[in-house]
Formats: sequence, C-alpha cells, structure tokens
Amino acid sequence: MAAITAAGADLVYAPAVTGYPDHRAVAMVAAGAIQRLGPVFDLAMYEVECLCRRMCCWT
Repeated sequence: MAAITAAGADLVYAPAVTGYPDHRAVAMVAAGAIQRLGPVFDLAMYEVECLCRRMCCWT
C-alpha cells in the first residue's frame, strides 16, 4: 500500500482473479490493498492468459 500511495497512483493494474494460482494471489492482494486505501483508488484487472485460436486453415 505504501508503494501505491508513494507513486501517487489513482489506478492500479493487477491480473484477473481467474487463471493461475499465483496470478489469483496477486489479484487478491491488490484488491485488498485498494479496498483498504479507499474510494480514491481504482483497480483494473487484466487477463494474463488467453486461448489463441488459429484464424485460418492452411491447406
């Protein structure tokens, strides 16, 4: 929390709570920190892993 306030941030990015266990852990820590810091801060979560599909078929 000290790093967030020291940086003067009003928006914090964290991995989404879906996904790998270590990403979920970081997401939960970030969410808890933002909750304790209050409504001045926003939290945006992003998806780390995604399934990439092949867009075309090569014949």
